[in-house]
Amino acid sequence: KKKYSYTEKKEIESKIVLSNFQKQSFKEQINQYLKNQMNEYETFYLGLTPKIIMQNGTANYKLIMYKKTIKKILNFTDEAHNIGIDLLTKIPKLMIEPLIILKGNEPNTIVLIIELEPPLLIALSINAKENEHEVTRILSIYKKRGIISYLVNHSRDIIDFYDLKKTNLWLITKGLTLTINNTLDDTGLQLPKFPNKDLSYKYI
Repeated sequence: KKKYSYTEKKEIESKIVLSNFQKQSFKEQINQYLKNQMNEYETFYLGLTPKIIMQNGTANYKLIMYKKTIKKILNFTDEAHNIGIDLLTKIPKLMIEPLIILKGNEPNTIVLIIELEPPLLIALSINAKENEHEVTRILSIYKKRGIISYLVNHSRDIIDFYDLKKTNLWLITKGLTLTINNTLDDTGLQLPKFPNKDLSYKYI
């Protein structure tokens, strides 16, 4: 019988679990985790990368999250990071229609802003590696208070919107509106792709 190294065992277990988890909903996987029915190196499978993310630098890869990320989310003592089990299980659906997509701080990372109160931020690693396969991996999830200053400070990092009209209406409730080349976008119409340097916010 062949003896496997520690690294080989880890890779084999991850591959087996990823295959098994594709047959279960994310909620079922969370329930397994809460019942301590997961192996040490199991990987959570949330489906495939949402279309809006594929349009911005990645392919139709599997969307995954490591066990350590789930553990961190559910064990945080601060309200911002401990989003709770109910909201956590809704993450795959919430990611389909983000308000705004931003460039992340690190290469090949992006941040989704989700319409909740307070807004939810989801950091992703795109084109990441998992057992030699490219995947999209969730790095962190947290509620963001002080969203106005955050948006203004990151206006140059905006990549895309799922629905620009919806985003603009949401921004108005926060006291902001988008401008393109210093012109207020009052129409709410979908705009063509634009250079980040031309996009900014104005207080209203």
